[in-house]
Amino acid sequence: MTLHKITELYSRYFQKSMVFILPLSGIPNHAEIKPIKSYLQVFGLSKWSDPEIILEFERSEEVESFLKKVIAQNPRLTRIKGFSRTIYVHVDLSDYQEEYNLFLAGKYSLLSPRVKQTIMNFHSSNKANEAYLHSFLFPERYFKQYAQILDVSEALLISVGELVDLPDKVKESFFSPDLHTRRNENGMSLTYLPGIDKEYFKPKTLVK
Repeated sequence: MTLHKITELYSRYFQKSMVFILPLSGIPNHAEIKPIKSYLQVFGLSKWSDPEIILEFERSEEVESFLKKVIAQNPRLTRIKGFSRTIYVHVDLSDYQEEYNLFLAGKYSLLSPRVKQTIMNFHSSNKANEAYLHSFLFPERYFKQYAQILDVSEALLISVGELVDLPDKVKESFFSPDLHTRRNENGMSLTYLPGIDKEYFKPKTLVK
């Protein structure tokens, strides 16, 4: 049974969607091309409960080439569109609805063994945070260590059941005061206000 040594808490907030949901998107973990940020909803357009992840990439020829290759192989991608400086990728995760609900509830330890292994494999190159990630997914193996660090009873942590906080609804959501959002019979659209930048995306539209 794998057990890492934890000597201090991982105290700062990290994008939970980037750590726990990105590995399920089907987008491979590229050594150099990685999302800048990840979001679970776009204010005014998508709901927090919708099983979707939105990934923000810095726009470049390398990123565009990488994403075009991904599009050809990944049926989950529903939209890709960009500004002059960034590209946004929307990935449907409806086939992970149950796992997604557990994630939103902060029940990381209840994710299926297959999903846990997928997450660990995706982040396998990040050795610095491997111990923390393992403790978040398998907290029952680490209650004693965390209890000693926090100077609380092991029973208290067992009653809580998890060793990391819930996804932050504000930090995991996309919002910009420069955007105009609307819904219609054809779906939803999000457009930059005049003079700001070009259109962000249209429903079910992919970069070609």
